[in-house]
Amino acid sequence: MDFRFQLCLQFLQLLTNCCVAEFAFQEEYYEGNPCLLDKGQKGVCKNITQCPEKLKETKQGLRGPNPNDRCGFSGSMEVVCCPLQHIDGKVGLRSADVACHQFENEIPISEGLVFHILGGDETVEGEFPFMAALGYHDKDRKAVINYNCGGSLISTQYILTAAHCIINVNGQVPVEARMGSVNLEISNEAVQRILIAEKYPHPKYKMNAHYYDIALIKLRFPVKLTATVKPVCLLTKSVEIADTRNASLISAGFGATSFDTERSLKLMKTPSLSLVSRFACDNMYTNVRKLPHGIDDTMLCGRDANVTRRSDACQGDSGGPLLLRKENTQSLVGVTSFGSSCGSSVPGVYMSVYPFLDWIEAQVWGDEQVFVYPGQLTS
Repeated sequence: MDFRFQLCLQFLQLLTNCCVAEFAFQEEYYEGNPCLLDKGQKGVCKNITQCPEKLKETKQGLRGPNPNDRCGFSGSMEVVCCPLQHIDGKVGLRSADVACHQFENEIPISEGLVFHILGGDETVEGEFPFMAALGYHDKDRKAVINYNCGGSLISTQYILTAAHCIINVNGQVPVEARMGSVNLEISNEAVQRILIAEKYPHPKYKMNAHYYDIALIKLRFPVKLTATVKPVCLLTKSVEIADTRNASLISAGFGATSFDTERSLKLMKTPSLSLVSRFACDNMYTNVRKLPHGIDDTMLCGRDANVTRRSDACQGDSGGPLLLRKENTQSLVGVTSFGSSCGSSVPGVYMSVYPFLDWIEAQVWGDEQVFVYPGQLTS
């Protein structure tokens, strides 16, 4: 074999190995993963728009085309290794992550449960201890409470729901939240019914559009933490880049269970849903008056891949949770917003929690950065 040709082959092999190694590195690191900077400085992988230091370096031209601090990409957006903030030996963490650990929200999944709402399955007591049913005064009988929307308890005093559950053309406003039971007919000591003190729809929400359809509700007083009433963790990374291996994406609610029925008195859950790409979802929601800009990056689209079952969120499920369930934990990734029709091939649309984290944390836990000592959060 020609010596020069042999050298070329060796060079190509070396180049291939380098590319494979670089590709493997990028696939291992996602938003939220720990990483190391130069000189062993600890960091966390973040979207570059969420890392002021690296964003500033980029604008100043201080980062080359293949920087060492790159974790990978989220779509076309670079994910970088962002330095952790240290103050007197303390590490800055997201308020939502600290709250999650504080409540030790590792919800056990009972053996034998099937992830098989419309076309869904009944839930069991304690399976969704964060689930809230939002109660409204009946238009004709003021003493009667109708539970027309859902929500998720994310702290002892705040519920995350949809903005249209608070601001709507019917002028319906929730007056109470009911938690502690998967059956609305049951009234026992486990059930907690708490009046609503304040309502905070996202400031950019408008009734004539589906955008920013997310809201917070403050209860008049904190819930009592029990086995059936407990806050849920928020997923503090984009679900598109989260590790979803051996995970299920499910929604839950007290909505209709078939096309011709009223609200369900029992909490229902879908089987595992499949995420639909924003591009494909947008193509199925063309010419929708309330979507002048189409499906945007604050939305998640999901549907049942089983075409004969087509389990789906339905009327009355609005504001309820979209959950990422893995092993013995589940995290809140979305809020049920709108759809085309129950159980159709067109996916349901959920507000993604991740883009609204800053707004949620500022309202629920305050604007200050939360600091803990290294090792404090280890169990």
